[in-house]
Amino acid sequence: AQTETDHYGRLLATIYFEDRNISLELVANGLAWIDAKYNKRQKFWNLLKQAQHKKLGIWSRNKNMPPWIYRRRRRSR
Repeated sequence: AQTETDHYGRLLATIYFEDRNISLELVANGLAWIDAKYNKRQKFWNLLKQAQHKKLGIWSRNKNMPPWIYRRRRRSR
């Protein structure tokens, strides 16, 4: 696993199973969001766009709300 920390000091890791990057696979299958504020890696964005185009996973629904917007709305109530 490759590791780094985020702006809160939390550990971030890239998990591999054999030679597969699990984060990339989650995005490619429409099972994960990407936040542009923290992820600038083009490979992730290309896979996200493909998953959206194919309407995979969370992209199969018409109404989606990114988790960071959901949390912001919940806090403001």
